[in-house]
Amino acid sequence: MGLKNPIAIIPNGISLGPFEKARCSDPFQKRTDKKTILFIGRIHPIKGLKHLLIAWARIKNQFSGWELVIAGPDDDNHLLELQQVARDNQLEDSVIFRQSVYGKEKEELLHSAALFVLPSFSEGFSMVLLEAMASRLPVVISSSAGCPEVVPARAGLLAEPNANSFEQVLAEVLAMTDEDRLQMGLNASALVKERFQWDAVAAQVINLYGWLQGTEEQPDFVHND
Repeated sequence: MGLKNPIAIIPNGISLGPFEKARCSDPFQKRTDKKTILFIGRIHPIKGLKHLLIAWARIKNQFSGWELVIAGPDDDNHLLELQQVARDNQLEDSVIFRQSVYGKEKEELLHSAALFVLPSFSEGFSMVLLEAMASRLPVVISSSAGCPEVVPARAGLLAEPNANSFEQVLAEVLAMTDEDRLQMGLNASALVKERFQWDAVAAQVINLYGWLQGTEEQPDFVHND
């Protein structure tokens, strides 16, 4: 892109209120008896949903108490392809496709889930991932999803953007106890509070301008190579 060093990398920020407040005291309470693996986003090939469905098809019989919910707008008629993949792999009883969700409906969907997934081949910076973590959801995301911090924070796991890797990592998380996944979700919320809420992001911007003015040390989010 022709960019020259040094480069400062400061994330987008998020307001936590709507996502913290609506979480049920029982994080797995919902209208069905199945726990939900949730994706929210565009239904587009770059999102990696095809390999997510294939991975889920391989392990769903081991985890019959779970369902996969995919919610978002259809982009370039990709939904038809995914629905065919679901039929070909006998997933009709464990995969639900939903239209776009916004506002209170999205908050409620996040708060009814037990795990958030983001299998993308490429992401800039996913706001819905932050919203999921703010909702105290553990996450399984691709290594291309742009948030490697989830691993050292014990907020989730990374998988490579392919069916084999997602099969392995999903099975690992689903085999955990509810308590272990709940702790991962609490860690996810703590990570968002520390790194991504607006106060933290604003402090980084102030720090950056202080450095540019020569009154602050170089921040650790400024990269020289």
